[in-house]
Amino acid sequence: KASPGLMLSVDPDRVRQILLNLVSNAVKFTQVGHVTLEMEWADGRLTGSVTDTGPGMTDEQAARLFQRFSQIDGSATRKAGGTGLGLAICKGLSEAMGGTVGVQSTLGVGSRFWFEIAAEAAALAPSAFSADKPAEPAAFTLDGLEILVADDHPSNRELARLFLAGFGAEVTQAVNGREAADLAGARRFDLILMDGRMPVMDGETSLKAIRSGGLSQATPVLAYTADAHPSTVAEWLGKGFVGVVGKPLLAEELIAAVAEALAAPDALRRIATA
Repeated sequence: KASPGLMLSVDPDRVRQILLNLVSNAVKFTQVGHVTLEMEWADGRLTGSVTDTGPGMTDEQAARLFQRFSQIDGSATRKAGGTGLGLAICKGLSEAMGGTVGVQSTLGVGSRFWFEIAAEAAALAPSAFSADKPAEPAAFTLDGLEILVADDHPSNRELARLFLAGFGAEVTQAVNGREAADLAGARRFDLILMDGRMPVMDGETSLKAIRSGGLSQATPVLAYTADAHPSTVAEWLGKGFVGVVGKPLLAEELIAAVAEALAAPDALRRIATA
């Protein structure tokens, strides 16, 4: 619902990720009926909604939906499966774009999930590209970058993967430090997100193995840990990590840490070899 030819200034990857999560969630729970996607723009705000004829839910259930790692109990949920992360990811991505998400639902009738974000109309007039006008900063993207996520908990890996993939990254996953070190030795990753405590080999030992040689020897490695308090950050940095990403994972914190690690001059990220 907008004027013909309207073009908006938004992050297409993040909007696409939100829509994919909302639509896939609706399709997953709708056995009979339909799923309807609607988009509307007005006054610099873009609203998207996905309405389904699924089982619906109570107000109490709806209030829990956007909590991280929360999934509504019940036979419908168990039958449909899934990690329960999709809606939390939508919330994080929407908030990162200055917006919010919500749901209206009636038990036995269906649900309407919606998001609203800031979206200014794009100016396409020739004057917008005049030589004396400063260029707009490019939107942050991870397109073409390969990132390794190492964590023994599937939900932690999946949440990080979806956030990073939403910005265009190609994400490879490892379930322990040994597997991470082997992958990093055989492939050149642009960045590694490493859990501190894993079976087989912990994050610190894995980092030492990566730094000992291999194609990702000089790749920046972020610690991915629940022990990310201000008092422990220096300890993680002292172990050789270039930054710390806390748990539970927040989209803004992850992307800020990734951007900072990737923006560091090569001279600061290179590991001297004997």
